[in-house]
Amino acid sequence: MTAGRMQISGRQIFWIIVCAETSPMESVLLTPLFQTAKQDAWISMAVGGLAGLLITFLIMRTSLLYPKQTIVEYAQTILGKWFGKLFVIPYLVMALLGLGVILRQFGDFIHMALFELTPLWAVVLGFLLMCMYLTYAGGIEGIGRSAEIIGPIVIFAVLIVKVLNFSSLDVHLVQPIYWDSGWKQILLGSLATMSFVGESVVMLVLVPFVSQPNRCMSYTMWGQAISFVLVTGSVFLVTSIFGPNLAGRLLYPAFEMAGFISIADFLQNVESVVVVLWIFGYFIEVSVFLFVTCYSLGQWLHLKDWRKSIWPVAAILFILAVIPKTLSTATIEAPRMKWTLIGIFINIVIIPLLIYIVGYCQRKFKTSVKMS
Repeated sequence: MTAGRMQISGRQIFWIIVCAETSPMESVLLTPLFQTAKQDAWISMAVGGLAGLLITFLIMRTSLLYPKQTIVEYAQTILGKWFGKLFVIPYLVMALLGLGVILRQFGDFIHMALFELTPLWAVVLGFLLMCMYLTYAGGIEGIGRSAEIIGPIVIFAVLIVKVLNFSSLDVHLVQPIYWDSGWKQILLGSLATMSFVGESVVMLVLVPFVSQPNRCMSYTMWGQAISFVLVTGSVFLVTSIFGPNLAGRLLYPAFEMAGFISIADFLQNVESVVVVLWIFGYFIEVSVFLFVTCYSLGQWLHLKDWRKSIWPVAAILFILAVIPKTLSTATIEAPRMKWTLIGIFINIVIIPLLIYIVGYCQRKFKTSVKMS
């Protein structure tokens, strides 16, 4: 089972990152930020974005050590068969738990916004089946082509919503800057972005599928940078419209901000457009993570066809998504849990850094031996 059979372009990687990060961050990240950093939430978002770019750079450098192999393969190449397989287990666990949380977040939002009388499990199941179909039928190529179509629409609509809200801004609600929160609360708020920065770990598996791996770094970094800029702008606008206290009590501040738009009593109910865009973003995010999880699990178990793992993985994800009893468990509490942040930090910083150092030293040693 090799990655060479499916290929995507660097441009498609860019749009996958934009879709997978912009919509989910705008939907569920804002409330924890406001509750922690108040009116300085936009600074926390910016700090988290810069940290995210550094982490993405580390992940990409690690992947480019062996650009034709996924982490399941090069972890065994660098660390040996058994240690390599052992180091991949945290990623499989994180992918399953993370996807379960993402599905529940999506289900809660759609249940609240559109289908209040529909059972939550039906919303989650219907969406999961669509993602399964795209993953099974199209693989990463189908996901890449879908993101290439959906991505520009998402960015355009997000920018339009921001422009239409300019008339409602009150910059006094953002003041005073820094003094009420201090650097500790700002840094603490930026930790909430860790659960979304972790999405860049998909590149540990996707690099071998990119037709030009050497250009993958720039496309990935630009995709994440644009996502963080867009979401930072949303945080600033929400603060300027609702104020930090009210925004911290709203479950979906960006959604409420879109509902605040009213131009000449003609252009209203824009929040319905936001719902559709967030559905698109979640669709790409869940699909790409489902592919990465199933493909990695297939490699880890040495399956001849990685698609055989889709059904059991989907069954586990459905169970995980419907377990939380309250709406805020997956949306607010899960991204801020101490063990969640520690686990994500280990997966996106410690393990890639360890693999990179060992792999880099091995390559240097082999080069010196050949030269001698």
